[in-house]
Amino acid sequence: MTPPLRLAILGAGRRGMLVARVMMDLPGVDVVMLCDPNRHRLRLVQESYPHIQCTTTFQDVVENDWVDAAVVAVPLVKNSRVALALLNAGKHCLVEPPMATSSNECQEMMETAWSNDVILMCGHASVFDPAVLHLNHLIHKGELGTLRHLYFQRMLPGRSQGGGDVLWRHTCQDVAIALHWMQDKMPDRVRAMGFSQLGGDYDMVHLSFFYDWGANVQFTTSLLQPEFYHRVLLAGTSRMALLDGRDREFPLRLYNQGLNKEWLAEQPQDNEGLHLVTGGEERQGEIRLPRVTAADPLREECRHFLHCIRRHQRPICDGVSGLRVVRLLELAAQSMQEGGAELPLQESLPCP
Repeated sequence: MTPPLRLAILGAGRRGMLVARVMMDLPGVDVVMLCDPNRHRLRLVQESYPHIQCTTTFQDVVENDWVDAAVVAVPLVKNSRVALALLNAGKHCLVEPPMATSSNECQEMMETAWSNDVILMCGHASVFDPAVLHLNHLIHKGELGTLRHLYFQRMLPGRSQGGGDVLWRHTCQDVAIALHWMQDKMPDRVRAMGFSQLGGDYDMVHLSFFYDWGANVQFTTSLLQPEFYHRVLLAGTSRMALLDGRDREFPLRLYNQGLNKEWLAEQPQDNEGLHLVTGGEERQGEIRLPRVTAADPLREECRHFLHCIRRHQRPICDGVSGLRVVRLLELAAQSMQEGGAELPLQESLPCP
């Protein structure tokens, strides 16, 4: 019988403890260590989970040969330093996103994981949402045709917790989903505008990706809303789809009309080349509501991480995926600093 994987959690904040509880509920893994510099948090953990060894120094986890893998849920500025030490010690790592504060740090983390033959995964849990995975399946089957337009809306109440503006704390999840759906194709140009209505870090961001072959992806993320909601529109040349995170029973709607961006000689010139096409008169306006099996994205992400360790397989959200997201966030931040300038993505990114 295969012995359970021994796991350490670095960071006893809200996210770290959420991951810890999910991991404790999964078979084949034992949470054996927890690290956090806050002694009060550790006391609360030990009261509830006396079997877990607690420490205030992450080096204790690094030097513990008994630990097989770790979840890094520390403040963003510490991600790369902590993860690099763990990877160099031969421990598999699941790093909460964004993976690091710069693409150079991500590159170093990837190279360290490769050289030590360990798994590096970035925790983009939204990618494991059943509705997101179902849409990815439809995209790969060609049911939507060629994707021409994606529009993400992520609205959250209240200010971001744990530091950092809305771009790095929240938009990063939608960027990961978009790249997943676009089969990891990077955009050719990026433009972003940030707004700070309450002072300090940005609390609203508008981000745009442009592809030379005609597609575009738009993101709006705001912390100035009274309630949470997440909506995504996908427009392909054959069909459109709408993902609505507030609809628990039917989060997906598939529309039998597509967006064809070819210039048609018979169309009037004032329509900017946009032409809606349907799949036949008998189906015009048809809407399908596929049933999506409910599942917790974080639980599915944790299961995938453990599966990749046991099978030594490349994760869906691996180090390269984390690097791509951080590189686009860097370019978006630069665009905001330059007043919303449209910036080209010129350099190529490494492949494993």
